[in-house]
Amino acid sequence: MGFSGLSKFSLKVLLAAFLFTLALNASTRESFKVTTVPPEIRRDMNLPGFYQKCVVIRGFSIVGSPKVSDFALKEAAYLIDKMTIKY
Repeated sequence: MGFSGLSKFSLKVLLAAFLFTLALNASTRESFKVTTVPPEIRRDMNLPGFYQKCVVIRGFSIVGSPKVSDFALKEAAYLIDKMTIKY
């Protein structure tokens, strides 16, 4: 399978999207750590045992069940980080 059917512009767009995805994945992997829900957050938010995963960013607690992927929690943390950043 080759790339002969794609224009040079399409290849550049695909490459840029791929590199952006790698950069986003690397930044979320390093910056936002998924942990179990700490007891103080569980108590303060009155969370049932259903919620097992947690990422804390800028005072926001993002929680999820064990079925939620770590990447989804990291992506949510990334978006909250970007929305709350001060320029």
